[in-house]
Amino acid sequence: FGTRDDVLVWVRSVAHEKGFVAIIIRSDTYTGRRGRSSFMLIGCERSGQYKCRNKEFVRRDTGTRKCGCPFRLHGKPVLGGEGWMVKLICGMNNHELAKTLVGHLYAGRLTKDEKNIIEDMTKSMVKPRNILLTLKEHNANSCTTIKQIYNARSAYRSSIRGADTEMQHLMKLLERDQYIHWHRLKDEVVVRDLFWCHPDAVKLCNACHLVFFIDSTYKTNRYRLPLLDFVGVTPTAMTFSAGFAYLEAERVNNIVWALERFRGLFLRHDRLPLVIVTDRDLALMNAVKTVWEDLIAGHESSHGVLYSGDEDTGSTFLSGDVIGAGINYSTNEFFFCKNGELVHSVPNNLSNRGLYPTIAVLSQHEEMHVNFGQKPFAFNLKDFEARERRKQQQKIEEISLSPQVTYSLIRSYLLHSGYEDTFNSFDVVPSSPITDEQTNTLNHRSTLRQLIMNGNVDGAFAKVHEWYPQIVEVGSQLCIYLLHYYGCYKFELIFKLAYEMPLEVLANAVNAFVLSTDPHMEEAKDCLHSPLERLLKQLTACKRYEGEDFLVEKEFSKRD
Repeated sequence: FGTRDDVLVWVRSVAHEKGFVAIIIRSDTYTGRRGRSSFMLIGCERSGQYKCRNKEFVRRDTGTRKCGCPFRLHGKPVLGGEGWMVKLICGMNNHELAKTLVGHLYAGRLTKDEKNIIEDMTKSMVKPRNILLTLKEHNANSCTTIKQIYNARSAYRSSIRGADTEMQHLMKLLERDQYIHWHRLKDEVVVRDLFWCHPDAVKLCNACHLVFFIDSTYKTNRYRLPLLDFVGVTPTAMTFSAGFAYLEAERVNNIVWALERFRGLFLRHDRLPLVIVTDRDLALMNAVKTVWEDLIAGHESSHGVLYSGDEDTGSTFLSGDVIGAGINYSTNEFFFCKNGELVHSVPNNLSNRGLYPTIAVLSQHEEMHVNFGQKPFAFNLKDFEARERRKQQQKIEEISLSPQVTYSLIRSYLLHSGYEDTFNSFDVVPSSPITDEQTNTLNHRSTLRQLIMNGNVDGAFAKVHEWYPQIVEVGSQLCIYLLHYYGCYKFELIFKLAYEMPLEVLANAVNAFVLSTDPHMEEAKDCLHSPLERLLKQLTACKRYEGEDFLVEKEFSKRD
């Protein structure tokens, strides 16, 4: 053999084929000093006997691989020449030869080149199983196992970390990569809880805030701490990591701290999560209820608690019970019922957010039936609506109005519409005196209305020209009022249609035009309707509490 290394390579390859591992038992190198010579004694890895270093701690319940195998080879340099020679001392083994050496401590040792490959692939975040496949591709006879890959990765990370602990190294990495993170300490030296997330995750959380999954991994990490994982869902059903938290323990206090940090990532109150999915971890469920109490309303079965304020109703429910939930828009409350009976109501603090019916179960194979109106409800909604109407009507009737309010509305209507005689009879004790100018226009408008209602439209227009000659200059203003009342969109036909439109409509338009000539009128549109008419129009635009339109004609027909 040319060199010492050539001898080792040959011996180990032959031993590998036979099914055992050859190791160097003893060796030396000639240095020129007396008694030193180059040689190498090679034997089986199972040669010799196990020797305990500390005899005080000898255990009798363990075994050893050592069995005193006699296999020996002696190698030394050739005398008077170059190269090495090998002499077989004993070529026997006293143990059964292995069929394969995969996973063997010696056979699976990593070479320097293989360690470099593992370090490079670890930096690139390659998974251990893929690293092992790469090594097998480079060396088909490799006996390395996945455990040795993990050990090599751990050794590499330890070399990078240096004297720092795992947690100290993690904190440095978070600072270096500019992650958003919070932590709190125990005894001012030990990290108790730690939350962190990537800056891009904050943008994703605020853009895709509908659904989030929260779960814990139960200490299956190098820090030996529970890892709380926050995962978001995009509208395209893709997932993203929203944040992570290492906790001292899986207690409600620790989880609440992490959830509060997570809630702080959302920049707007109306962009908070709509749905939070967890497993059956009671501590996590209670923490979610604590942090997002203003976003959740529900009825808990085991304790009968309505948790939109943790109000205890004492009404629990079991298998076979029929539970109902609804929204009372008149009082802005959620109400819950059991077996057709109303249990209680809680305030609706979610009016500006989407509402999603949700049912939570605590064990597998639970079965339930949901009714969204496809069949009659156990709870009598019609009776409930009737009771709510009576409550609302009672509240309305309890509202007290000063007689001056109705008096002023009717007075303003008579004055606006030009009913002079009725106004003078009604306004026996005027609440506020009217000016001479108002009296004058009231007389004019009353005369014009009587002429038009009697069918004398030409006489009415003649009086308008006589009393208000500016109609020639601003005649388009009268057209506007006629357009408003009659809905005609052709100005050239407006005066022709004035003789054909209903007399009441024409009278109202002329009355509005005369009122618009008042220099004290701030806006022209104010002369179209009296305060009473505007109030009735506003009521008509409103909805009743039961969702129906308010119609003035319908209200008066009820009372007739």
